[in-house]
Amino acid sequence: MNDYGRQEGSSTQKRIALCSGLMYPMIGGVEYHVLQLARQYCARGHHVIILAQSFPGFSGVRYLEGGFKIYYMPMRGFAPIGNSILPSAFSHLGLYHNILRRERIGIVHGHQAGSYMGLESVWFGHSLGLTTCFTDHSLIGMGSVGTVVMNKFLSFTLACADAVVGVSRESTENTLLRSGRCFMPGDTLVRSIPNAVDTEVFKPCHERCPDPENGVRVVAVSRLSYRKGTDLLIQCIKAVLDDDSLPKTFFDVIGTGSERYVNQIQDLVNLSPYVVYHGSLPHKEMVTIQQRGHISLCTSLTEAFCMAVVEGAAVGLEPVSTAVGGVVGLLGEGDITLCRLGEDMDGSELVDGLKRRIMAVHATSGPSKAIHRRSRAQRLHDVVAERYNWSTVAEETLSLYDDAVASSGARESMYRRARGCRNGVVSSMMFTMTIVGVRLVFMILDWWMGHI
Repeated sequence: MNDYGRQEGSSTQKRIALCSGLMYPMIGGVEYHVLQLARQYCARGHHVIILAQSFPGFSGVRYLEGGFKIYYMPMRGFAPIGNSILPSAFSHLGLYHNILRRERIGIVHGHQAGSYMGLESVWFGHSLGLTTCFTDHSLIGMGSVGTVVMNKFLSFTLACADAVVGVSRESTENTLLRSGRCFMPGDTLVRSIPNAVDTEVFKPCHERCPDPENGVRVVAVSRLSYRKGTDLLIQCIKAVLDDDSLPKTFFDVIGTGSERYVNQIQDLVNLSPYVVYHGSLPHKEMVTIQQRGHISLCTSLTEAFCMAVVEGAAVGLEPVSTAVGGVVGLLGEGDITLCRLGEDMDGSELVDGLKRRIMAVHATSGPSKAIHRRSRAQRLHDVVAERYNWSTVAEETLSLYDDAVASSGARESMYRRARGCRNGVVSSMMFTMTIVGVRLVFMILDWWMGHI
């Protein structure tokens, strides 16, 4: 039943389905991660498909450059930003079965706990007897009704997962804690595999980068939302613009999100010629703006792994960030300015850290310091290129697949796995019975497809 791979010469071709509701035309860290993994796998000769929810103008099957295709499933988002879908229970059983069997998939890899598609794909993949893996990309709390429900879904998903991945050590520990899965972060099938950056695209351009003597440019790339610290971003911009002791400072804000925050940024643009709001931009245009900057600013309140920080560093920007989650371990001590958030989250330390970095950058102005600026930008680029490259991420993930396949023959019973995620006796029994029912449905569909 598990057509995990077939021999082609001396190599084994894996047949992989990457599943997440977050996908292009939406732009974000999860979407970019899935697309880059697909490209890397295809370049290594593996067969890859992506399962995603449909968007207006994006439905059916789309073929992408690189040798893989995206199945836009008939599920529509209901949130204003369109990235959430209602739990579909088992209404798409036949569709999952048809796609996974027709493509002869052997490995199902779901992404993001906030994506119901990423969760249910692991359930159905496990029910089909396939090897399953799950990657979480966010740090999520446990103190609200919404997160309690999400974490319960996650606990049952990880009961079906043969391997678990976090994009940072903090992300991995957070995922295991929320799900209750009895694995330690050092377990073979629980790994921390970071995101990465295409350093061929994100690289310094000394011709575009102006001398800071004419003004220091701060670039902030972020979704405009409370969790991403947009309130702190606005506070930083106002504090810097109001401080006459600082050199002339320009702000480039890239990203979109809550209408309330977009309007507040627009108000700053209307009040000051030093603030420019670009909205959502494709990667190539975003890189061009970053290459004209000097400082990268991250104001997130929680981050599992901040792509904006490493992308900015790859371009040669000096990173200034809140000291939260996985951001703390992204770069070395001398390569990033980390600012703690107090209990009241007043942002004073972040404002002070940004002001110090602005003064430090301005101190390197002038033609005599040009060589120093270029060598510093190249050093930051080299650090990112060594630590965060997609080739290494793909190889580590493929190695995890191999370990998961090797251990899948020794799977515990579904009931024991559900109980291993600290679920109650009744809920574990109900979930086990549900999975058994799904397996029976898939067995009937397999028999029916074999006789038509």
